[in-house]
Amino acid sequence: MSNCTYARSAQDVQGMYGTVGQMNNCEGVFAAWQTDMDAIQKALPAPLMAFMPVVEMYCVNVYNPNFSTPYLEAALIIPCLYEGQIGLYPVSFMLTGTDNAVFVGRDQLGMPKKHADSINLYRHGSHLHTDITRLGVKIFDLDMEVGSYNDDMVEQLFGDQSNPPTVVDGLDYFFKFDMDQDAAARIAVSNVRLLSYHGNMNYKAWEEAEIISCSMQPSDSDPWAMFPVLQPLGGSWTTLDIGLLGTTKSDPVDADDELIGKLLSGKYDSPQFGLPTRMFLA
Repeated sequence: MSNCTYARSAQDVQGMYGTVGQMNNCEGVFAAWQTDMDAIQKALPAPLMAFMPVVEMYCVNVYNPNFSTPYLEAALIIPCLYEGQIGLYPVSFMLTGTDNAVFVGRDQLGMPKKHADSINLYRHGSHLHTDITRLGVKIFDLDMEVGSYNDDMVEQLFGDQSNPPTVVDGLDYFFKFDMDQDAAARIAVSNVRLLSYHGNMNYKAWEEAEIISCSMQPSDSDPWAMFPVLQPLGGSWTTLDIGLLGTTKSDPVDADDELIGKLLSGKYDSPQFGLPTRMFLA
């Protein structure tokens, strides 16, 4: 007998309510580089504050999540401060292989997630590579070599995670908001709030790596290239489990067009802002 139905049972709903997100058996690359401090300040929404000219990224295979089929995920991240507390502000997530992980993250936490055209991630011996293409643009292309960092100062940035096995608590900041239309189809953004989100990372392996090359092509819809590589710091090949533990604080935010403009590009593409993009596919 088929269980095919759009009418989920009360038991199914309770199962969803009781699920604590786990991204188990992740494997991939981490990287960090010094960039333009002005670019960080332009991208970082208030009341978050920049405190170093550094961005980080990761790209991992998520082999065993408990809320989705397996998928690839990449993220571009800014270390920041809120009320004196150091945390991470993810500017952009790119995913392939899943709908669920994209929309669960967007719906529940306001995470700036999109589907990529393609994400490549591989290791050949000591050589590491990842690249991300979206709307026909290769927005990120990274090659690394396992061995040592480019700059030992990156050890302070990575901290305890570079000494596995270890479990590291983390704090991420996400902005969530309501987006509605009126009777004339005019769009309105309201109820903007800043979420302080608790997670932990169980690092099982961390192999230091040197950034050999890192390039980004400009894109109106996915502007990773606004954070140029002024000085490569280094990265790793790592395996870990990620626990998504919950929102510890939700603060209302007074939002003007400048702030809202910083929140939308992570979710919406240039046609949303009156800049049409045409893709001609075979």
